[in-house]
Amino acid sequence: MRKMTIALLLLTALSGVAVFAQNIDKPRLDSFFDILSEKNKAMGSVAISKNGSILYNRAIGYSSISGNEKDAATRDTKYRIGSISKMFTAVMIFQLMEEGKIKLTTKLSGYFPNIPNAEKITIGNLLSHRSGLHNFTDDTAYLRWMT
Repeated sequence: MRKMTIALLLLTALSGVAVFAQNIDKPRLDSFFDILSEKNKAMGSVAISKNGSILYNRAIGYSSISGNEKDAATRDTKYRIGSISKMFTAVMIFQLMEEGKIKLTTKLSGYFPNIPNAEKITIGNLLSHRSGLHNFTDDTAYLRWMT
């Protein structure tokens, strides 16, 4: 886990440098992604664009792994967003808190009054996964309809 975190931080730093640079060092980026790919340390796609024009695009790893079947990721691979959306949601909530538009103690009933126990559930409960709401990924039918 620590190695993956370090790799993601390096990737972010390297991508940030490349975006603000006048010229993108494509061989250097390719070398970085080659190493990650060879060591099976990352899966995903990266695209760097400027003014609507793609300057660099690379996919590494697999788009799908099921048993012994592995489908290589391509530049056209579409990924499910899954848990990554939680970070964006949390950031937006905290931005609304900075603007004084919402508080961690704000009740869910102000937005979704029809949800069971909405008057007892706070924004803070939702952010910390302590709301008591049903986890739809635990539903027995989830694997059938998720694809």
